[in-house]
Amino acid sequence: MKRPHGQKGFAAFTLVELLVVVAIIGVLAAILLPIRNTPDTSLRTHCMSNLRQISLGILLRCEEADENAKLHGGTNLAGLNWTVYFNWINNAISTPDRSSGQKRLLVCPADKFYYDPKTLAEIRQPLHEQSFSDHSSYAFNGPNVRTNPAVRGIEGRTSSSIKNPARTVLVAEGPAYVPYSWHEPKRHSADRPPFNNVKNGIGYVDGHVSYTKIFWTNNHPAGTLAVDQEPPAGYDYKWSPD
Repeated sequence: MKRPHGQKGFAAFTLVELLVVVAIIGVLAAILLPIRNTPDTSLRTHCMSNLRQISLGILLRCEEADENAKLHGGTNLAGLNWTVYFNWINNAISTPDRSSGQKRLLVCPADKFYYDPKTLAEIRQPLHEQSFSDHSSYAFNGPNVRTNPAVRGIEGRTSSSIKNPARTVLVAEGPAYVPYSWHEPKRHSADRPPFNNVKNGIGYVDGHVSYTKIFWTNNHPAGTLAVDQEPPAGYDYKWSPD
């Protein structure tokens, strides 16, 4: 469309030009949206570093005692023994006293929510801010002190008695025991937690850490939590020391 002689301004976009602009915006959106939705791997890296230090702290504490020292997480709530490892290994790890409020080693930066263990409702608060978690994002594999005899863990076992230390869980992110995931959260869906094959950070009895998928099924005879269910072949971890 031509402008009248002497008229200032720009000519209007043609339909073809407008369609080209819309197409470009669509291509850019398709490129950028997956990036925006990609989990923050820096948070996961930080979390895995915490797990490595905690795992080594527990193992060093056992070694300082003697090679047959029993693995344990301390004691907190009756029937549970998986979150007070900090008090037991405090001298073996370089971290400020937790009473100062500077407990970075116990906090996963991706820990922004948790699921209520009884109702399975999503709570938009960090797990490490809750007293029942002993203000930690991580949990020791010690649920075998619970009354359910089918539940397996490593509480009270010596490190030398663990048959496969490279696959046996020592300590893990709290969600691994349920399971759900802070790093690849499933939200706003028809499903409710627990979820099968979500990924969590795990520290093993041999001292290494990995980011691995957790097995769960809703019809397991041993119990409803992931920690109640020994994974089948194809998974890289086990709860049982045997």
